[in-house]
Amino acid sequence: MRKFKTLTLFATAALGISMVFGGHNQALASSINVIGKNGPISSDVAPYLKKGTVLVPINIIGKLGLSNLNMSWDNTRKQVRISYRKVMITVKVNEKYRIIGDEGTQLAQPAQIKNGRVMVPVRFVGEALGEPVAWDAKSQTVTVGSSTVSSHAKSAQPWSESVSSLYLV
Repeated sequence: MRKFKTLTLFATAALGISMVFGGHNQALASSINVIGKNGPISSDVAPYLKKGTVLVPINIIGKLGLSNLNMSWDNTRKQVRISYRKVMITVKVNEKYRIIGDEGTQLAQPAQIKNGRVMVPVRFVGEALGEPVAWDAKSQTVTVGSSTVSSHAKSAQPWSESVSSLYLV
């Protein structure tokens, strides 16, 4: 009986700790801001950081202010196609490979589905579309687009900085 009480106490403590710290991590994840050419962008599903990569809902890519951007979702193949200017990108959910035009290379993090939304790595998509992307770790802000990167991300560090002070978006 004594072992059962001790085990129950430890299980309760572990559950309580995971709830406290689990909620804290979720709050941090939802504090990531995205700024496009027309200013801050909001979404019903918050961007989040996974192993140094910021993933954003695909609808945020559509709100970056890039004219003539087209996106389509193939539910059968679980893939997103994005075209902008002369660039065509194909990203499949849960696959670490992406295709730009006819060339495939590896992603740091694959696209994922979270809360019913397709989440894509914002740095990859922005740069593949020919737009500069900056990350300000202090303010937890991703800035995408030639006019916004220079005006909104003056404090953003260059990509070559150490990973301890900068997450690669």
